[in-house]
Amino acid sequence: MMFKTPLRFTTLLVVICFLGGCPPQKGAIQESFTQGEGVWPFWPVSMRFHPLTRLVIKENEAKCTLEARVEFNDLEEDISKALGQMHIKLFEMHSDGRGSEFIENWDIDLENRQDNRTHYSVITRTYLFRLELDTDKLSEKMELVAKFNSTDGQVFNASIILDDTPPPKSQD
Repeated sequence: MMFKTPLRFTTLLVVICFLGGCPPQKGAIQESFTQGEGVWPFWPVSMRFHPLTRLVIKENEAKCTLEARVEFNDLEEDISKALGQMHIKLFEMHSDGRGSEFIENWDIDLENRQDNRTHYSVITRTYLFRLELDTDKLSEKMELVAKFNSTDGQVFNASIILDDTPPPKSQD
């Protein structure tokens, strides 16, 4: 009989520890994941053009390079990688208030691991897309717009204004 009382007390203490504590908050981020749930906590939830996005123009050349850098972030707001299809469009912005005019578009496949690795920069932790463009299509103010269709069905959008003044065009 002497041994049953401490055992009952210990059992009661263990049950209180398991049942006690704060109840989970509604809408809280799940803290643990198993492979069977099919949820990856570090999957991207947002996308933006990184400020290093720039237009590289070489004098007296017919083509220039638009270095578009895209960054994905997960729930913790840490940089992450992504799998899916990237669609990038460039528009000319008119200063007189007229609508934007389409200049060029590019489609990039990031579903294949090799292609994904090719575009990902481990130093900046961004995807770098070197997009070729005719210099005669440049304008003073342009908008770069990206749409990313993730393999899990999410769609991300981002845009950035490029207001670099292109060099004067050579007269032939």
